[in-house]
Amino acid sequence: MNTTQHDVTYQQMLQDILGHARNHNDRTGVGTHSVFGGEYQYPLSQGFPLLTTKKMAWKSIVNELIWLLQGRTDVQWLQEHKCSIWNEWATEKACAEFGRKEGDLGPVYGFLW
Repeated sequence: MNTTQHDVTYQQMLQDILGHARNHNDRTGVGTHSVFGGEYQYPLSQGFPLLTTKKMAWKSIVNELIWLLQGRTDVQWLQEHKCSIWNEWATEKACAEFGRKEGDLGPVYGFLW
């Protein structure tokens, strides 16, 4: 995969934040680091602007978006499409903590939309 000018700009912006950010306390106690007025522009004609330095599985991204737009709350459809991104939160143990059956994620993003 080639590094584009936009990739370099994004990484430079991250370096600027790490090197010059101001620390702010927040309600979570974790805090944030920010640089005021940062801006990043990219042409949509060159593709989907996924801002990350990780390698991403395009099919999983598309399938998760379709799942969200359908308003689903269970992982069955995702699993049928070989997308495991939500499996960790769909186990019997994880779902039981919220009184749901295995595979039912409850009011997640698609439901809320």
